Amino acid sequence: MKNQKKIAKSLKNNNFFLVISLILVLFFVSLVIVKDNDTKARKAFLEEASLITSFLEKENLSLFLSDMSNAQSFYYKQFKQRLYNIRSSSKSFKFLYLIAQKKNGKVFFIIDSQKNDSKDFVSYGVSYSEISDEYLEVFKTKKEAIVGPVTDRWGTIITALIPVKDKNGKLVAVLGLDIIANNWYKSIVTQSIPLIASIWVIVLLGFIITSQIKKAKRKLQESEDTYRNIFNNAQVGLFRTRIEDGKILEANENIAKMTGYDTREEFIENYVPSESYVDEGVREKMVQEIQSKGYVDKFEARFYNRNRDIVWTSYSARVFPEKGWIEGVLEIITERKNIELDLKSALKKATESDRLKTAFLHNMSHEVRTPMNGILGFSQLLKTPGLSSDDQENYIKLIEESSDRLLNTITDLLNISLIESEQVKVSISNTNINELNKELFSFFKPEVEKNGMKLFLKSTLPTYKAIVKTDGTKLSGILTILIRNAIKFSTKGSIAFGCIEKNNSLEFYVKDDGIGIPKNRQKAIFERFVQADIEDENVFEGSGLGLSIAKAYVEILGGKIWVESEEGSGTQFFFTIPQIIENKEEIAEEIKTETIIEKEKKRLKVLIVEDDDFSKMHIDIIMKKISSEILHATNGIEAIELCKQNPDIDLILMDIRLPRMNGYEATQEIRKFNKSVFIIAETAYALVGERQKAENAGCDKYISKPIKKENLLSIIAKKFDI
Repeated sequence: MKNQKKIAKSLKNNNFFLVISLILVLFFVSLVIVKDNDTKARKAFLEEASLITSFLEKENLSLFLSDMSNAQSFYYKQFKQRLYNIRSSSKSFKFLYLIAQKKNGKVFFIIDSQKNDSKDFVSYGVSYSEISDEYLEVFKTKKEAIVGPVTDRWGTIITALIPVKDKNGKLVAVLGLDIIANNWYKSIVTQSIPLIASIWVIVLLGFIITSQIKKAKRKLQESEDTYRNIFNNAQVGLFRTRIEDGKILEANENIAKMTGYDTREEFIENYVPSESYVDEGVREKMVQEIQSKGYVDKFEARFYNRNRDIVWTSYSARVFPEKGWIEGVLEIITERKNIELDLKSALKKATESDRLKTAFLHNMSHEVRTPMNGILGFSQLLKTPGLSSDDQENYIKLIEESSDRLLNTITDLLNISLIESEQVKVSISNTNINELNKELFSFFKPEVEKNGMKLFLKSTLPTYKAIVKTDGTKLSGILTILIRNAIKFSTKGSIAFGCIEKNNSLEFYVKDDGIGIPKNRQKAIFERFVQADIEDENVFEGSGLGLSIAKAYVEILGGKIWVESEEGSGTQFFFTIPQIIENKEEIAEEIKTETIIEKEKKRLKVLIVEDDDFSKMHIDIIMKKISSEILHATNGIEAIELCKQNPDIDLILMDIRLPRMNGYEATQEIRKFNKSVFIIAETAYALVGERQKAENAGCDKYISKPIKKENLLSIIAKKFDI
C-alpha cells in the first residue's frame, strides 16, 4: 500500500512538472511568434517611411535650411501640405516631420505635418530639446533606424527615422514618422493571436487525450493486478479418479466444499462424471489430452455443483497408466473467469477508446487547421493589389464560413468538456415550445432552401399547453444539433420537425430524406468521437460530438433519445422531455399580454456599452440604419450615468466583460430605475449557463460573440417592429 501511494505521488509530481513544462514551452513559442511579427512589422514600417522620402523635393528642402525666411514661402507651405497629405493617408500614422542638426549639434524642426492650429504643431526652428541618443545616432551614421518606444511631450511613440540626402549624398535632414506605441503593440498581438491560439488548442488537445489514454491503461493494469491476486489465493481441491469412467477414488475436504457437498465422503459417493459437466464431450477431451501428453495444465471446463449451479473449474492433472488413475488439482475459477471475461471486454473497450481518441485527435487537428488555413489563407489573398469586388466578396464569404466552422468545433469541445466533468447545470424556466420551434424554423429555413430543399414545421402544440417548465437553452441546443445534422447529411427532399404530446411527455422529432444510417451504426452514432472513426471517402466535416452532446442534454432533462433510419431512405430522430406545466393562470396572463401588445414602428435610441474599439465599430455599422441616435459607454459606470441622463433610451447592447464595473452589475443597477429599456447581453463566453446568468441580472436577451448581423437584427426586430 505504501509503495502504491509513493508511485501515485510520483506520478502526480511528474504530471505537475509536465504541465508546467508544457505551459513554459507554449509561452516561449508565443513570445517567439510575437517577436517575429514585431520584427516583420518594424521592417515594413521602415520601408514605408523610406518610400515617403522619395516623394520629397530635396532641392526645396535645402532652400528652407539656408534661409529661415523661406519658411513663409509658397514652396514651404506646399511642402508642408504634401507631408500632411501623406500622414493623413494612413490612420496608423500619428506624426510626420523633418528635423535637422545645427553645427553646434542642436536638433531643430524644419517642417511639421500638423495643422498650424493643432496643439501638437511645432513651428520652424523650434529645438527638439528632449531628443534621445538614438535620434542623434541617425545624424551620425546617416543610416535609417526605428527608435522606440520613446516617451516625450507628444506621448509614447515608435519612430521610423530616414536620412534625407541631396544629390551629392550630403545629409540634409532626417524624416521622422511616428506611430503610437499602444496601437503598434495591439496590432502585433492581433496578428499573432490566430497562430498562437491554434498551437495552444492542438497541444492542449493532445495533452488531454494522452492523459485519458494513460488513465485508461492505468485502470486496466489495476484490474489485471486484482485478477492475479484472486487467482494466486484461490482454494484448490485434490482428487484421484479412475481413467475409464471417471469414478472418484479419493478427494480432499476442499473439493467437497468447493462443489457444494458437506463432506468428502458425500462427494465421493454422489459424484457422477457423466452428469457433472455442462458441455458434452469435455471429460473425454481432457482424458485424451492427458493420455497423449501425460498431463494437463489448467484445463478449463464448466461444471455443475451439487445445487446444479454452473461453475467454472480448472484442472491440472497427471496420468498414472500403470495404476489406472488420474491425480490432479481442481480449482473453482468462476470468479476469476468472470473477471477475465470482464478484462477482455475492458481491454476491448480500452483499445477501442484508444483508437477512437487517436482518430479524434487527428480529426480535431484537421477541424482546427483546415478552417484556420482558410482564415489565414484568404486573409492574405485579400491583400492582393487590384483584387476585384467579386473576388473580395467571395474571399470574405470563405473566411466567414471557416470562422463559423472553427467556432462550432471549439463550442463542441467546450460543451463536451463540461459534460465529461459533470459541470453542466440545468436552468429550469417557463419555455414556449411553439415560439422556440418557430425561431428555429425561421433561422434554418434560408440555409435549407439554399441547399435546394424544403423545411417544414409540423405538429405544434395548443397554446395553453405550449409553455412548459424546462431548460429552454438546452432544448434549443438539442434541436439545433439534430436539424444541422439533417442539413449536413441531406442533398434533396425535405426536412421536417415538430413536437407532439405522448404519455405526459413531449416527443420531438426531426425527419430528413438524406443518406440514412446503416443498422450496425445506429447505436454507435451517439458515442463520442464516432465521426472521427469513419474511414469513408464520403465522411462529412465535424467534430463527431454533436449527437453525444444532444444525448447528454436529453438525459439531463429527464428524457431519452433514439433514431429510426434506413440506409438511403432518410433518418428520423426522436427525443422526449417531461411535460411539466405549472402556474396555468400566470401562463394564461403571459399569453394574453403577448397577444394585445402592439409595437410602434420607429427608429431607436441605442446605447452601446463596449470597451473594444473593433467590436464597437462593428456594432455601430449594424445599428446605423435602424437608429435615430447612438450613445457609447466603455464601462458599466458610464453606462449607468448615460441611462440616468437619457431615460428615453430604447435599446442597450451590454458587453459583459467591462472595466471598473462588469455588464451584469451595470444591468442590475439600471434595472433599479429603468424597468422597460430592452437590454441585450453580448459576451465572448461560450459556456452553457451564461444565458441564464444574463437573464438573472436583468437582461432581456443574450447573444454570443462573434456577433452575426442577421442574428442581432432578428432579436431586435422581434421586440421592435422595424
